[in-house]
Amino acid sequence: MNNITSLKKGKIRFAFLLTSTIKPNITVFSKRKDPKIRERDYYGVLSTLAKTNHPIVFCDSSDYSLENMKEVLSSRPSGTYEVLQFDGSVFPPHLGKGYGELQIIRYALEHSTLLKECDFIIKITGRYSVENINQILDAIRVDSSTLIIADYNSSSRYTYSGLFIARPSFFSDHLFSFQEFLNDSEKRFFEIAFHRAIQKAVSEGGGVLQFPIKPIITGYSGTWDVKMAKGDYRAIEMSFAKIQIITLAYARVLRSKIKAFFR
Repeated sequence: MNNITSLKKGKIRFAFLLTSTIKPNITVFSKRKDPKIRERDYYGVLSTLAKTNHPIVFCDSSDYSLENMKEVLSSRPSGTYEVLQFDGSVFPPHLGKGYGELQIIRYALEHSTLLKECDFIIKITGRYSVENINQILDAIRVDSSTLIIADYNSSSRYTYSGLFIARPSFFSDHLFSFQEFLNDSEKRFFEIAFHRAIQKAVSEGGGVLQFPIKPIITGYSGTWDVKMAKGDYRAIEMSFAKIQIITLAYARVLRSKIKAFFR
């Protein structure tokens, strides 16, 4: 590859984007709902990332107080972080958290100065801690065609979206066009939309890279309220809680459709 460079300080500008919904709307497929617990999740992640040298944008889509988040970041030099917030609970609950997630990303890119100034955005679900993020960034090599770094497999139907790195143009030119596709109740999940956006980008000449080092991600799944396996962040074992939330969520959707049919 030509013009290869590393994502190191002083060469390519990049920034963290942490998506957050401390006080979630009542959506399908969301079991970890207690705002106090979720706030603790976000606080822990920010406490770790605040020690890095890279700009941080924390964007929340609820009306929960962000004073604790601001306190964590206030120790950083001015201009190296932004805390954004908006009301993202206005969409129909059946669309699910994937729909809300893309709304958060869009709002952040539209309102953040730091994200407009960077070359690559490191998007992380705000309650997930990536323990080896610095090692990953040091090992990545990109050229002018590189558009995204993700856990992408062209033969799969979905791509993990808890962590990925992309140029701002990937969001505006590819991912945002899938906003209305997202509907958890219809099994049109964010990971599927994300995968299709990458496919679209590749078909138009964009370059996609795998993570050079396997990410070590810890935290709790917001969907299942199950702790992620540290060795494999994609593997969440089946549990009674998982079976229960799937069954009840689809039962609610089916019941609403039956009622609508007989009206």
